[in-house]
Amino acid sequence: MLTQNIDATFFPNFQHRSPIEKKSIINPYSKIYNQMATPVDFPKYLQSLVESYKTQQHLYTLTDLQVEVRVEKPPEDRSQLPSSKKKLETKIDRLEVLAGLRKYVQQGKVLLLGKPGSGKSTVLQRFRWEWASEALKEGDRPIPVLVQLRSDRSILEAICAEFRQAKLRVCPEEVDDLLLDRRLLLLLDGVNEMPSQQRRQDLQLFHDDNPDTPMIFTTRDLALGGSLGIEKKLEMCALTQPQMREFVHKHLPQHGDLLLRQLGDRLREIAETPLLLEMMCKVFKNSGKIPQSKGELFQEFDRQYEEFKRGAWVSDGFRRFKSEVLQQLAFVMLQGDSQRPTDGWVAISRDRAEGILECWLGDRGVVDAPTKAKEWLEDLLEHHLLQVAAKPEEIEFHHQLFQEYYAARALLKLLVERHIDAMDDERLQHFYLNYFKWTEPLAFMLSLLRDEVQAVRVVRLALDVDLRLGARLAGEVQREFQQRTVGLVDGLDVPRWLKVELLGEARSDEAIPELLKLVEYSDSSVRRMAADALGKIGDEKAIPGLLKLVEHSDSSVRSSAADALGKIGDEKAIPGLLKLVEDSDSSVRRMAADALGKIGDEKAIPGLLKLVEDSDFFVRRMAANALGKIGDEKAIPGLLKLVEHSDYDVRKMATDALGKIGDEKASPGLLKLVEDSDYSVRRSAADALGKIGDEKAIPGLLKLVEHSDYDV
Repeated sequence: MLTQNIDATFFPNFQHRSPIEKKSIINPYSKIYNQMATPVDFPKYLQSLVESYKTQQHLYTLTDLQVEVRVEKPPEDRSQLPSSKKKLETKIDRLEVLAGLRKYVQQGKVLLLGKPGSGKSTVLQRFRWEWASEALKEGDRPIPVLVQLRSDRSILEAICAEFRQAKLRVCPEEVDDLLLDRRLLLLLDGVNEMPSQQRRQDLQLFHDDNPDTPMIFTTRDLALGGSLGIEKKLEMCALTQPQMREFVHKHLPQHGDLLLRQLGDRLREIAETPLLLEMMCKVFKNSGKIPQSKGELFQEFDRQYEEFKRGAWVSDGFRRFKSEVLQQLAFVMLQGDSQRPTDGWVAISRDRAEGILECWLGDRGVVDAPTKAKEWLEDLLEHHLLQVAAKPEEIEFHHQLFQEYYAARALLKLLVERHIDAMDDERLQHFYLNYFKWTEPLAFMLSLLRDEVQAVRVVRLALDVDLRLGARLAGEVQREFQQRTVGLVDGLDVPRWLKVELLGEARSDEAIPELLKLVEYSDSSVRRMAADALGKIGDEKAIPGLLKLVEHSDSSVRSSAADALGKIGDEKAIPGLLKLVEDSDSSVRRMAADALGKIGDEKAIPGLLKLVEDSDFFVRRMAANALGKIGDEKAIPGLLKLVEHSDYDVRKMATDALGKIGDEKASPGLLKLVEDSDYSVRRSAADALGKIGDEKAIPGLLKLVEHSDYDV
């Protein structure tokens, strides 16, 4: 009452004014609130998202990308690690990534983890498009907004900028109201790419201040940016061998078999993510060359990129210097501000980039360095691996991995030219090994370094700084040097469980003999961790040792062995895995089903058909998913029996699998489910019939067009 009386005293007829007028009087920023009187044209925004994605659909590679979800989060105290590892033995759910995001974002905030190039950003683009398409038809859905965290903007400013792309004027105060009303679904991409510690603190505060707003965050590593206190973590799974083969054949229909034969069992080592695999296909198609490491893959891609761009016109001298220019730019950007040595710059202003190049060109005696800097920067933006960032006045690399690769080339030059920062042990540790931001460039650099003495030296210095960093780098040096570098890790005087973790971190086949010994160690937690490490390495030489664990008395060891065999993905593991189909422990059966699906061989079909009727929901899901991955029509008769199962969930899983197989022989059985009593089964049946594409399904599908359930 007091506030109302004061308002009435100072503003005559206050009580008779409209709510918007009152708001304008009370708040000095009346123009802002007058703008808020006009509702945001969300249909226009959603339509712009749908239209813009049509030109970008090629970015989303439909390789059945999956995520792994662990229900329990790791304990805060990792000092008792062997027992902590046992606590991590929780149910693991594996889902197609888009389905996983849909499921878990409805339960709260989600953190999507994945290696560089695993497809996190591309997945968000696809997710936003699908969600926007559905929101256009369904008015009560939250509005999806994608925010690139690499920008130095505040979150509110970034959201406003996204609306502005659709020609909508929305101010921060309006965004705040939308957040309070739970009208937005935020897709926050690149926690690890945030430009400063202050921005990371701001993000944490924003997260805490908006507990009811659904959000999906992406990051490559929890060490940068942390987990933000989010319990639901979805981790992008590496491509399986069948997925890699499918990807290669899709991109190289005529030469795919040749590439796969030449790579042999090294495909996963070099190109286990969609980005790297696409680069591999382009390099091989263009030159017939097979790079021997990730560093060589980027080196060859860099060399051939001009041919990919079909020889566009560029400024004089640009072609001779373009790689060096990119190296200098990437190196200085990663160094960042000397006052904030832990942070690099993912994006920088165009003026600053021109200044960096001008200084560098001037030092090299290039005539008219200011003009050349401007011209060559423009060439890089138009014809090479730079692009305009979220803020139009800033630039960035097409992908952070390219920035890290070119910075690695600059690091390599320091070593080759024996620069003091690279040759003095303390300086190398202080300026590079000591900072997380240099981990990927160091890994790239070591894969290109042909000096064994220097490679071993860098790994030894890294082990002195951080054991896990040193172990990672030990497996990145050239293959012929790995016996010595992995030997450094194996020779560490550390607890057994830690040595197992470090050998797994190296991901080198040089670690396999020692890990196979530890597979038979007396402590079951060490045995299980050794199986996990062998799965990370993914080399078929580990199969005999892992098959011994299939009959181990500890169910967690059997489960880890099955998981590792699936990651290796060789059909020699199938007989041992089929034994686990009958295992008494549901987690073991689940891992066996998942592993058989990753291997993707038709010999697994009979065992998997048994598991589709398993009493455990997760086992049924894994088995049906595995049958879909195998994609062989031999599974159809068994799956068709299950479309009449009394359990709706079994019917749905069988339907999903039939859709993935995509054979018209499944159409009659699926048409029966068009009128199923359960809406989720009807929806899956419609989706499966669409994938099969048989015109005989049209009458049945037409019945569903006017179904009361929108998703159906």
